[in-house]
Amino acid sequence: MSKSPSAATALAYPVTLRLVGSLSPILRIAQNASAATFSIFAIVHLAAPLSALLPSRPQYLTSAENRANGFALLGREVYQGEWSEPVLVWGSLTAHVVSGIALRWLKVVERVERRKVRKEEAKRKAREMATIRPGEVEDELPTMTKATEVEKNLVEDEVEELEAELVATTTNDEELVVPASVSPAPLVPLPNFHQAMGYALIPFVAHHAWLHRLLPSSPLPPIFALSPSFFNYSFTAFSLRHDSPLLKYGSAVCYAAVVGLGTYHGLVGWRILFDPTAPRSLRPSRRRPGGKDRRVLHGREWQAAWITLVAGVSVGAARIAGYLGGERTVKVPDFVAKRMDFVLRRGFAQA
Repeated sequence: MSKSPSAATALAYPVTLRLVGSLSPILRIAQNASAATFSIFAIVHLAAPLSALLPSRPQYLTSAENRANGFALLGREVYQGEWSEPVLVWGSLTAHVVSGIALRWLKVVERVERRKVRKEEAKRKAREMATIRPGEVEDELPTMTKATEVEKNLVEDEVEELEAELVATTTNDEELVVPASVSPAPLVPLPNFHQAMGYALIPFVAHHAWLHRLLPSSPLPPIFALSPSFFNYSFTAFSLRHDSPLLKYGSAVCYAAVVGLGTYHGLVGWRILFDPTAPRSLRPSRRRPGGKDRRVLHGREWQAAWITLVAGVSVGAARIAGYLGGERTVKVPDFVAKRMDFVLRRGFAQA
C-alpha cells in the first residue's frame, strides 16, 4: 500500500526545497565574503577619528583635525580608487545587505515548502489507511470501524501536530523540530539581535553615504563637486559646531548611531566567523570547561572591545570638532564653508 522509494523521495524533496538547499550556501558565502571586504574599508575609515586621540605634536601635526585629515587622505588611496570603491564599499555593502535579506526569505520559503510536504504526507497516510478493510486488521486496530472516520481523524491529528510544532533556530542556524502544545512558529522568523542591529543600521548608513559621499559629488551649484581636499574631517568639525541646534545635534546623533550600531554589528559578525557557536550578540557565552559542572563566562573581551572602540571614536570626533582639548587650526575659506553649509542643510532636508 506504500509508494515506491522514488516517489517518496520526490515527495520529501520537491524541486523548491532542492533549489533552496543549493542557493543558501552560496548566499551565505557571499554574505561572509562581503562582510570581510567591507571590514577593510571600515577599519581604514575609522582610523582617521581614532588618530585624533594621539597627543598633539605642533612640529609635525598641529591639531587633531589636521591629523584626521591626513589619515583620511591616506585612507582614500585605499578605498576611493577606480576599482577599490566599487568593490570594497558599494559592492560589499550591497552584496551583504541583499544576501542577508535573501537568506531570510529563503528560510520562509523553506518553511512553507516543508509544511506542504508534511501535510501531503499526512493526507497520503490517511488515504492508505482508508483503503484497509477493518476485518483484516482487527488485532492491530480493534476500534477502527469506518474508513472515512479514520481518515478524518488521522488527517486532523497530523495537521494539529504539524501546526503545533515549535521550530527553533540553533546558533548554527539549523532548524530543530520540537513537538509542543503551542501555537505554530511564524513563517517569517523574527530577527535575532545581531540581525536587528544590522537592519537598524541601514537607514543611518544610507544617510551617512548620501551626506558625505554622494551629495558632495553633485556638480550642480552651489556645491560644484566639492573635492576631497576640501571635503574632509573639517566638514565633521563644521557640522558638530554648527549654529543650528538641529543640524549640530542631528549630526551628533547620526555619527553616534553609525559608529555604535556599525561597530556592534561588525564585532558580532567577526565573533561568529571565529566561533560559529557564539551568541548572536556580544553577551558572554556559557560553556562547561573540562567537563566540570561549574559554568564560567567567556566573551567579555568582545564587550570591552566594543566599548573601547565606540568611546575612542567619540572622543576623537569631539577633539576634531575642537572639544575635549582639541585644537582647531584649520581655517575653512568662506566660499567652501558656504558649500559645506548647503550640503549639511540639504542632507538634513533643511535646504
